[in-house]
Amino acid sequence: MMARTLALSVVVCTRERPDDLERCLVALGAQRAPLEVIVVDNAPRTGRTRAVATRAGVRYVVEPRPGLDCARNAGLRAATAPVVAYTDDDAVADPEWAEALLAALDDQSVTAVAGAILPFEIETEAQRLFERYLRGEAGRRDQGKRRIFVAPFPPAAAGHVGAGANMAFRRDALEALGGFDEAFDAGTLTRSGGDTEMFARLLGAGARLVYEPGAVVRHRHRRELRELREQLFGYGVGVYAFWMHRVLRHRDVQAARFAAGTFFRHGGRRLRRSALHRPDELPLALVLAELLGCLYGPIAYLRARRRAGAPPAMQGGSASP
Repeated sequence: MMARTLALSVVVCTRERPDDLERCLVALGAQRAPLEVIVVDNAPRTGRTRAVATRAGVRYVVEPRPGLDCARNAGLRAATAPVVAYTDDDAVADPEWAEALLAALDDQSVTAVAGAILPFEIETEAQRLFERYLRGEAGRRDQGKRRIFVAPFPPAAAGHVGAGANMAFRRDALEALGGFDEAFDAGTLTRSGGDTEMFARLLGAGARLVYEPGAVVRHRHRRELRELREQLFGYGVGVYAFWMHRVLRHRDVQAARFAAGTFFRHGGRRLRRSALHRPDELPLALVLAELLGCLYGPIAYLRARRRAGAPPAMQGGSASP
């Protein structure tokens, strides 16, 4: 693939997972496109993350406030390139990852890109079940095809665009919208949803978003069933916190419809399939964990909103460069 003229800042938000972080940084160091790497140490308890970042020769930033979106915003403030990408500390980027993101953003009409997330390993029952979950949730979207998301695609369905372990944005578009909403995602009461909320806000501002399957990271899924239950509960909390946000802040009627339909129709169908031990459905305990998270999501959002204060600008200006 030919070299691209766009420069890229890659932000890795992390908290006390030095082994995962080291693996992530080795992969970023092998990228075929030039980039700067920024490690954001979120509310650190030890100096282990700093030590890994120092050995890797990357930029190191401390964000003392807990919360993934707080860390994402700290990385955004530190970034110097016109394109800012985010990946997780437990993700390993393929060597062509950065080039594929930049290639998608060579189209000046594109504001943000999400890439494919494949498993780093499938060794435990929890990891196999999570892959089954992902096939069920994302099976409606052909992961092998490039997709474009633009109005009239509904912002309330922004979860279909992609996920925070593999996404890139034009920096000025993020800045125009006030950055990520710090009431969302890991480290807060909402547990997830910050990536989806940003994709939704960009869509609402008229942006053109792309899912690019050639931009691949490989994610190390949770290895233990206990961890997987917590993760699925958090997914339920995050998506229903996001829909509550869309209803309250944007008067988004579609969000209310999606919330009701997903819980009663989709959730009810999954409960029945799980009770019948269908081989392509999760065990009942995992299905119930996510549905309980869905019920708690609106409450979590209201509590998190009070803690975080006013959200960033909702529709402040155009999201296009």
